[in-house]
Amino acid sequence: MGDPEDELARTATAPGARSGAPQPELGAMLGRYHLERMLGEGGMGVVHAAFDPDLERRVALKVLRSVDQLGDARQRLLREARAMARLTHENVVVVHEVGTANDRDYVAMELIDGQTLAEWLAGKPREVAHIVEAFCAAGRGLAAAHAAGLVHRDFKPHNVLRRRDGRIVVTDFGLARGVDAGPLPAPSPAVGFDVTLRPGAAAGSQPSGLSGLTVSGAVLGTPAYMAPEQWTGGTVGPPADQFAFCVALWEALTGARPFKGETVEELKSDVRRGPETLDQSKLPRRLRRTLVRGLDPDPAKRWPNMDALLARIARADRHVGIAFLIAGGALVAGGVAMVALHHGAPACDPPALDPSTVWSKAFAAGVSPGRSELFNAQVSHWAVARATACTADPIARPQQLHCLDQVLARMDVIRKAYDGVAKQTEEDLAGNLVDPSVCLTPSPPRLTLADSPDTVAAFNLIARGDADPKHAPLAEARAFADRPGLDPCSRALALIAVENAEDDYPAKRAALADSLAASEQCDDERLQAELLLMNAPYQFELPMIGPRGMHAIERASASIDKVKEPQLTARVDILRSYVASQQDHWKDAYELSDHAIEAYANANLPRAAVRAALEGIELRLNRNKISDINDVRAIVAKWLPAARGLDGPDDHHLAVQLERDDALARYWLGDVAGGHAELMRLWKPVPDAKRDRKIDGEVVDQRGRPVAGATVAAGGLIYTDSVGVLPLSRYHLPDYHLRIVTTDDHGHFVIPDGPDQGAVFAQLGDRRSIGAAVGDHVRLVVLPTRRLAGKVTLGGFDYTQAQIVIEDPNDPAPLLIQQMAMSMPDGSFSADGVQQTKVAVGVATSHDSREDHVRFMPVPAGHEPVTGLKLDATATTRTLDTLVRSKLTTPIETAQILLFPGRQHFATAGQLNAAASNGLNIATQFGAHVTGEDLPKPLVPKYRAGDLIAHFTDVPAGDVTVCAVGLPNDLMDREAMRKIQAHISELEVDCEVVDGQAESVLVLTSPPKNFD
Repeated sequence: MGDPEDELARTATAPGARSGAPQPELGAMLGRYHLERMLGEGGMGVVHAAFDPDLERRVALKVLRSVDQLGDARQRLLREARAMARLTHENVVVVHEVGTANDRDYVAMELIDGQTLAEWLAGKPREVAHIVEAFCAAGRGLAAAHAAGLVHRDFKPHNVLRRRDGRIVVTDFGLARGVDAGPLPAPSPAVGFDVTLRPGAAAGSQPSGLSGLTVSGAVLGTPAYMAPEQWTGGTVGPPADQFAFCVALWEALTGARPFKGETVEELKSDVRRGPETLDQSKLPRRLRRTLVRGLDPDPAKRWPNMDALLARIARADRHVGIAFLIAGGALVAGGVAMVALHHGAPACDPPALDPSTVWSKAFAAGVSPGRSELFNAQVSHWAVARATACTADPIARPQQLHCLDQVLARMDVIRKAYDGVAKQTEEDLAGNLVDPSVCLTPSPPRLTLADSPDTVAAFNLIARGDADPKHAPLAEARAFADRPGLDPCSRALALIAVENAEDDYPAKRAALADSLAASEQCDDERLQAELLLMNAPYQFELPMIGPRGMHAIERASASIDKVKEPQLTARVDILRSYVASQQDHWKDAYELSDHAIEAYANANLPRAAVRAALEGIELRLNRNKISDINDVRAIVAKWLPAARGLDGPDDHHLAVQLERDDALARYWLGDVAGGHAELMRLWKPVPDAKRDRKIDGEVVDQRGRPVAGATVAAGGLIYTDSVGVLPLSRYHLPDYHLRIVTTDDHGHFVIPDGPDQGAVFAQLGDRRSIGAAVGDHVRLVVLPTRRLAGKVTLGGFDYTQAQIVIEDPNDPAPLLIQQMAMSMPDGSFSADGVQQTKVAVGVATSHDSREDHVRFMPVPAGHEPVTGLKLDATATTRTLDTLVRSKLTTPIETAQILLFPGRQHFATAGQLNAAASNGLNIATQFGAHVTGEDLPKPLVPKYRAGDLIAHFTDVPAGDVTVCAVGLPNDLMDREAMRKIQAHISELEVDCEVVDGQAESVLVLTSPPKNFD
């Protein structure tokens, strides 16, 4: 099977695969997997073909040989699995599961039906174009790994698989480590090799000798493909993979590797001399300079990245095509001229589908004017595009005409699917049509949706869901998608209907993943682009988008480049704007957002433009500077008339949300009374039957007498201000299940659909209760309150960014009821309705939306108003870089990182909450996924792939304590977060004390418990 590190998922029919009976004891140990046969074995593990009955799929199962071989081999196997699982790319093998059973580690991964690239090359002579195409696909897999912060370190043809349908996947990331993961140990004279160079092997002419050497000692990699920096034990980054890629491509094109050597030292010496003196005569001329640069001994002199190298290779191939056209241009031009002279303009074959059967006056008579206008414009646009394609170059013309045939076929499908569906879906209908102009490019997109009853039925499911979201055909869509024998395109569309109809986030994500998998078999590039766009947010590391999320965006962007529709590009721009904002590139974020709004407006998609405007507003509310809040009001003024003109089934919510954002902007700018009144007018409870709980009780005064007409609020989180309960949520975010009722004449109240977790609060005039935890029966006592007032030293913050918070340490529902007040332009503030017990008053500020600080001061108990309070929001100059790393092999995808002054000790998140409610100053961030050049210098020596980082500014002088809380990867999963909240006292916290001189700290913490 070649090198010990070459054993990866392979089909039992692959040439050279070692087959054998499965080991019975291994099958028993792995539980659900049914082993079929052994595919191969090597130094670190054994690979079996297996069947997973739970998910009904065949997989490749890689297992360590025995318990005795744990240690380094185990870490290497798990590192391989984690590295591969972090990638979502068509040219990287898919890892399904990593597990341990009876001290045996295993990885379940995609079973590739095919052979290694080395075997494919050795099978028979291959055309240069096919070799280059296969290697470029593998190169895109490497580029994806680099985008995720990983370096393969052992790229070679044996670690690339070619599926029978031609798909190329890079495998065996067992040597992969994070970029800048630190140098490897330098080789020593004692380093041995599993295989020695055979005489003449390096100079052989057959690609079958591609495996070469594999180091088994201190240096990892295969010497024949290793870059010089790997020999010397230096820092190894993406340029090393680029070097190996160029070695392998050189060998595949010429039959011999560029560098020779009978011994390891001779090979190393030849590599150091560089590629300029090599015999390049067997290389295609157009690729010589490209590969020579990629083989430079100095990593800095190679191509800037894999993308640049691949782009250069692609450009070289295009130049060959252009040269061919020029050479044959005289003949082609002569032929066209003769046709033009004798027969007029060149004729086109008729379209595959008669346009009159797609749209005519007869069809227009039965639909709304808006829909008729839409199809009239689409058919007219299509006709113009086809006339243009008929005059195209004879080589490009057939592809363009075929593409236009598919555009017309899709139009026919959409017309049939939306026939009889409510008119409100016209803009959604338009979004499913394809712009005919995309076909007039040198490389038109592949459009493969068949004009079939199944495709029509699948689009009809989508249309009905768009028309009536509250009664979307979920069960029908599921049954349709699961129908045996359904073609992959129709199945992908049906699963989109499932995703649209689902209200459970994990279920939505699963449906979309299945739809994306089906679309890969369908091979319609427009459908794939849209699904990759839909899928990207589901890949985000929330709340801080990391490498996986950014890679998903770039993958969607690359897919859209094949289609080139402005409305799809606009959706990518919105996603990129959020990444830019998280990186504090606010100018870029706003420009991307504004470009998206303009693109939708130009495409006559007003609903999409309004939604994009709401996204742009959210960006500005995140930063919350005065200029941002004024921009919010300007955006609302511009787009509110358009929103009010929409007539879709849910479009009134868009206008309401714009009005709510305007009210929120007024509130932030200091109009507390007016903004509060408007927010209350616009608030509507969000239904959530899954979490409904009946809550009843009574409200009494200090003497126990019933209080009639009191306002009672229940919610997972309740905000209050000087006026009363404040509904702060935005339309597309949860309202924390807020419910508000009034007590009857006997002081009783009933909330039939209250939250299952959270707090309950009561108010009547200037009397307010202390919060109580949600229960079946709640008794609330309203008490006299007082007024607090003072001034904040803003210290460089805009007054809109300085919010006053008041915490009551006696509140039995800590942090579930938050009283707030706004600072005015001069920094002054006042808060009514404050309990007369001891409280902590703080000023909360946010550094570019990513790092929140709260500085508290205690206010003693008393009955009289308190004025003259002085709060200070001035930031310090001290910073602290923090790494958070998992204590276990299971990585931590998301963590909240908290910084406290002084030496503190907390064991649970409940203790953290209690400390915050007692007025302890606090700064919080969510850990970010950062690698490479974006990694702060103090963290470079400590960083490992998978670590989360936080860069704290405004750190107080002296000793501080940094704590980390591991959280579920999916913060959009409301059920998971509900369980976390319910078990907050059990959620583990890990802390480290940092002395006043330290610049960085490492906190080891545990992944979150499963509270099922």
